[in-house]
Amino acid sequence: MQVRHPREGDVLPIPLEFEHFNPEWVWVYGNAILIGAPAHDVFLMLRIVRYGEMPPLWAHRLFQHVRKEVRDRGFKRYMTWLSSEVQAERQLSVLAKRDGAFFEPFRGDLIVGEV
Repeated sequence: MQVRHPREGDVLPIPLEFEHFNPEWVWVYGNAILIGAPAHDVFLMLRIVRYGEMPPLWAHRLFQHVRKEVRDRGFKRYMTWLSSEVQAERQLSVLAKRDGAFFEPFRGDLIVGEV
């Protein structure tokens, strides 16, 4: 199983809140997907979703692959918002803590509006 980007015109295998996406910022690994976006020198991890069975270290493999790729693109940092109630996000939190990531407790709302 390899981490890959979707091809232009592919339909993502999970329902998402948006219909258009840039394949260069989406990674598919088996039955998992990570969606990100660039912001200055920061890579924003927007969603990580597992939609079927995956091997035990799937989150680690996907996270490490994505980090290497965005580092190779010149990004210096990553940022994300994680839920303690979603298994995939809890796994990502454990990996980030192991790597010495900075954690800022957050309570609030995620606001999404039209431009």
